[in-house]
Amino acid sequence: MPSSVPIDEPFPSQLYIDASRLRNALEWFDFDDPAYDPIPVLHIEDEFVLSDGHTRAFLAHLAGATTIEIVPDPDQQELNIPLYRECVDWCRNESVTQVADLAGRVVSRDTFLEQWVARCQASPLYDEG
Repeated sequence: MPSSVPIDEPFPSQLYIDASRLRNALEWFDFDDPAYDPIPVLHIEDEFVLSDGHTRAFLAHLAGATTIEIVPDPDQQELNIPLYRECVDWCRNESVTQVADLAGRVVSRDTFLEQWVARCQASPLYDEG
C-alpha cells in the first residue's frame, strides 16, 4: 500500500542519474500535475532506501514536490540487501543522502554504466544475495 513521505526522507541507493532515462521520463512526466507510480523502497536500518525509481523521484523534486509516494519493494526478498547497504554507504560517503543531492549528478548513459553499474558489479557483494 503506497504512503506519502517527505521527499527528503528516502535515501538514494545510487550516485548518478542516467541522462537517457531522464530524457525518456521527461516525455511523460507532467510538471504541472506530477503523477507517477509509487517509488519502491527497502527498509534498511530504520531508513527508507530507494530500490528503484531514482529518476522519477528526481523529477518529482524538480517539480517542487514536498512529498513522494513510496511503496515497499515487492521484490525485496529477491534483492541483494548487502549490496544495497554498500551502495547507501557509497552515497553517504559522497554526501548523496536525499533525492535533491542527485542534482549535478545526471550523466550520460555511457558514464552511468562505467561509473555506477560497473562499480556495483565490481563489488565483492555483487554475487551475494
